[in-house]
Amino acid sequence: GLGMARFRGVASRDSISGSFTQGSATGSFVLHRPAVLDADLPYETEEIELAVNGTTLRGTLTAPPGDGPFPGLVLITGSGIQDRDETVMGFAVFGILADLLTRNGVAVLRCDDRGFGGVPGGDPLASDSILVEDASALLAHLEDDPRVDDTRTGFLGHSEGATIALRAASAPGSRADFVICLAGPAVPGYDILLDQVEGYARLEGEPEETVTERVAMQRAIMDAALAGEEGAATLDSLLEAQARSDYEALPDSLAEAGSVEEYVFAIKVNSMVLLRSAWFAEFLLLDPASYAAECPSPVLAVYGSLDMQVNDGT
Repeated sequence: GLGMARFRGVASRDSISGSFTQGSATGSFVLHRPAVLDADLPYETEEIELAVNGTTLRGTLTAPPGDGPFPGLVLITGSGIQDRDETVMGFAVFGILADLLTRNGVAVLRCDDRGFGGVPGGDPLASDSILVEDASALLAHLEDDPRVDDTRTGFLGHSEGATIALRAASAPGSRADFVICLAGPAVPGYDILLDQVEGYARLEGEPEETVTERVAMQRAIMDAALAGEEGAATLDSLLEAQARSDYEALPDSLAEAGSVEEYVFAIKVNSMVLLRSAWFAEFLLLDPASYAAECPSPVLAVYGSLDMQVNDGT
């Protein structure tokens, strides 16, 4: 894949400015605080704090006016540590969605991911199993609200959050009555990454020979990562070869910013953290479709026909 993304910034009152790196890509930009949806919201808004598995989950519960009972929904974000609004490039994906749903009679609970804002207990590369427990605890909290109809509650997961939602809804004793998956993986991560490498290479207009080479390199890197200590030396040499190739393709202005050895070292260190993590191994091998098939509650899966990141597995 592209490797772990990192952003280092300095916060001011309404913005954060800093530098971004991911693989061979570097840049700088400013993050601005999104505008409030409405000063006068036609529904109830409540800030919640929930102690779960050694951390405190903080979020927002929005509920239609009145006593209910209303159907309830827990929103689960995609990979990485994200805020409760799942803000992507200034667009509050879950903030907009929660607003729309609550205006239409649904109680919605959305939370910052564990570890967001430096809260203890968050590791973006830990196993997803603890995130499944977080999701279940949030659903239980939502069902305890007297305004919520506990026979009509479920999860909405986006991207990797859809897998978390399916796993939580399939767990013994789950209280979920339904699951909605938005652009959720339908095949193991191993296949997703191969599809992404192939799709983006073709999108860039690369010749078929180069497409084949990139796919083969991605497959070799994943196989070495899954081999653990036995594949460590192979993984190191593959990452070095890939980093040197990427360095040669850098624009002169970026290549002059540091030596090839500094570049290769930085790429290898950052990549190893991701590739040797518990999260990555689980992501490569886990089959989300098996959880969808075993889920005792109804599942709605929604995909974008032009999505290059996640397809529907067909």
